Amino acid sequence: METNPQAASATAGGDLAPDKKAAIYTDEYFDECYKEHWFAYNKRTLEERDAQFFRLLELKPTDILLEAGCSTGRSTRVLAPKVKQVYGIDFAEYAVELANKKAQDAGLSNVEVRHDDISKMATIADASIDKIAAFDITEHVYDDVMKGFFQQAERVLKPGGYCCIYTPNLNHYIERMKSKNFIIRQFESHIAVRNWKQYKRLLDDSGAKLRVDLIYHTSSSYPLVRWFEKVLRFIPWFGKLFEFRICARLVKDA
Repeated sequence: METNPQAASATAGGDLAPDKKAAIYTDEYFDECYKEHWFAYNKRTLEERDAQFFRLLELKPTDILLEAGCSTGRSTRVLAPKVKQVYGIDFAEYAVELANKKAQDAGLSNVEVRHDDISKMATIADASIDKIAAFDITEHVYDDVMKGFFQQAERVLKPGGYCCIYTPNLNHYIERMKSKNFIIRQFESHIAVRNWKQYKRLLDDSGAKLRVDLIYHTSSSYPLVRWFEKVLRFIPWFGKLFEFRICARLVKDA
């Protein structure tokens, strides 16, 4: 997954020490990156997750898609059959190597994963992309990187193109518990879990001309709590605690 060694907090600049970055994003991390999430073994949950991707992206066979922070390319391979071409970018050379190999092994000739930074997108040409997918990645990057991502998304998108985000919601009670290491510990790599208000502020601060076209929240992926969250999250104020994932679609207007 994409990261960038910037910022000492989710609201300020600074550098994440290289040794800290290296300690988190090891080759073993990318080998096991989906195994750390229990839902990697739950086919139904993965299918529900993928359904949100398709809903946000509204893919067309002619689309050229960019997955930002694609890690080892699991989502890239899911999306590839639906579009003309998929480019993935990730900061980790080992992840890029794995993603390209997995795509080749799957017989996907329309996938190319590149070594790049989501806040720079140096390998992506201006106005060359129809859709950008940023799925389970933005919680891995600090604010300066996030603002750079929005700016680059505007640059590389074609007029009318989408930038779609799927990420944990800081307002959710489980994320609140994780932030305090209360009962549940936060993933070490989740360095900047946010709520939508914080993302909107970063979008505005970035100056990127991307319009919010769609924003909604999903219920939890945890089977034992999903059923009551779907009801409780519609209760005013209190319901915010049960909005599990942020699903957002931004548009670069023509």
